Amino acid sequence: MKKIILLLTFVICANLMFGQQTDCSQSEGTFSYYAVLIIDEIPNDFDKTDFINHIVSLDNISNEDLTTLNDNITEVFKSFPTAQSEYLQRVVNVNSNVEIYPILAELNNSIEYHECTGEGTILGLNDNEYLKNIVVYPNPITENSVIELKTSQLEIKLEIVNNLGQKIHEKNILNDKIIGLKNINLTSGIYYLKIIDLNNGKSETLKIVKN
Repeated sequence: MKKIILLLTFVICANLMFGQQTDCSQSEGTFSYYAVLIIDEIPNDFDKTDFINHIVSLDNISNEDLTTLNDNITEVFKSFPTAQSEYLQRVVNVNSNVEIYPILAELNNSIEYHECTGEGTILGLNDNEYLKNIVVYPNPITENSVIELKTSQLEIKLEIVNNLGQKIHEKNILNDKIIGLKNINLTSGIYYLKIIDLNNGKSETLKIVKN
């Protein structure tokens, strides 16, 4: 009896834990993801049909999973068509009527990396012309992570604060489009990346994670 209770407790906790990590639901009840494709080049008119064909050509996907994708994916498009980095050029948005995170996680030959669009990797500030085109990717942070500024007229201050509120990095940036994070000494933990627009004083804070 004790073994059964322990097993049930483990299953429930695992479901809660993984359910929280892979909840890609949006406010309107749909689901949205970023996917980094294993592909040399993605055309700007890349769509759902191209995405499905890419998966089928590289991965051994079951008929059931393929049907789920075909029936429920509503839209696929290139996320950053004007990005300078090769990495961001391979990122697409995938929108679906149902949760497809577990399916995407199995497509290791066609998808290099994927995450929910609500995990805080994108700074999209519609009311701020200077900050709305700032991207940090990937997050959790790796040696390949970059901050990409998709406008050359940006003057900002970059601050990184740890979860104790201590500022561990600060830098003023003028007209740099790509800022690498590999030279910033971050140990494992949660950090807050603050972007301050020096032109108007507005700021945005983004949570980043170092595994």
